[in-house]
Order: sequence, then structure tokens, then C-alpha cells
Amino acid sequence: MADPLRFPAPPAGGPIRRGPLGGLAQDLKALPPGLRIAEVPFPGLLLLRGAADDAAFTGAVARVLDIAPAEGVQGGEGCHLLRLEADAWLAVLPSGREETVLRSLVAALEGMAAAVIDVSDAHAVLDLSGPLAREVLARGCPLDLHPRALPPGRCARTTLAGVAVVVQSLEGGALRLFIAPSVMRWCVSWLLDQAAEH
Repeated sequence: MADPLRFPAPPAGGPIRRGPLGGLAQDLKALPPGLRIAEVPFPGLLLLRGAADDAAFTGAVARVLDIAPAEGVQGGEGCHLLRLEADAWLAVLPSGREETVLRSLVAALEGMAAAVIDVSDAHAVLDLSGPLAREVLARGCPLDLHPRALPPGRCARTTLAGVAVVVQSLEGGALRLFIAPSVMRWCVSWLLDQAAEH
């Protein structure tokens, strides 16, 4: 009899990572031509807290990330810093870099009134693009999504159909959503329902 506490061995080559949208690939192909939805696969995400007017804090972050914490969204070599609050930023890194960068930041910020936490598993990331992206999103989002109000290089905390999200405005009119993985499929299903009207 099989041991109920023994997990099956991972497939050859190691475990396979699948994002929350794995089962919706066919539905995403049926989107109207003016809307594209794509999952950003497993970015590294670090939550940074510290005082924006503390030169020691901003200097330490800049030495590690090549970006100093500032307003809006700042981009560096393979990294973005999204300002969420007066004293909080989300560092968005290429997949797999979060552990190394976390260790470097912890060392650089030692002794300061600052904190850094790996929140990669607490967010799934979704890109919406095409001329219908803002129109469809606006049906469930109270944030003013017009490019004048949310131009490229800005981000904001808001809700989508009652679910907490962070919206980042990208170049070319695209939007990036940071959503809890547990509700990602629900949010995408909601977006698909709204898009079906087009």
C-alpha cells in the first residue's frame, strides 16, 4: 500500500512551474482583436519600506538595484521600482533574481529604519494591451485610467471588480496588473466576460 504521506517524485528535469492562467489558454485565444491578456511568468517581487527623504536608505537601494526610490515607476537594468505608498515600493525583478537581490538589500540596509520582504508568491502579474484594454478594465475599476491621469511610468493601488490590485501604466497604452494568485483566474474570467461584449 502506498504511503499517504509520501509525495510523488517530480518529473525528470525538476518540477514544472505553472501560473494561475494555465487552464485558460483556450479562452484567451478567443479575445476580441482589440484586447490581449498575457500572464507575466514568475517575476521576482520585493516589498521595500523606508523613508524617501533618508539619503542613507535611498543610496543603499540605489547601490543594489541601480535605481533610487522615487515617485511613480523607475526602471533600471532589468528592474523596476513601483512606488505604492509614501514609504513603500515594489521592486519587480526578472524571475530567479529575487533571492540574490533580497540578500544584497538586507545587507545594505542593516541598521537602518527599513525593511525588505520577498512577496513574489503573493502576486500574479497580468498584462493587458490593445485599444480595448483600458475600456474593459474601466468597467470594474474606479481608478481614472485615461492616459492623462495614469500615464506611462505611473502606478496606483485600486480595485478590480472588488478585488485589490496594483495597476501599472506601460508604454503604448498597455496596463500591468498585480493580483493575488488566488483570485487571478476569477479576475481573468471577469475580464473575459466584459470583453465578450465586443
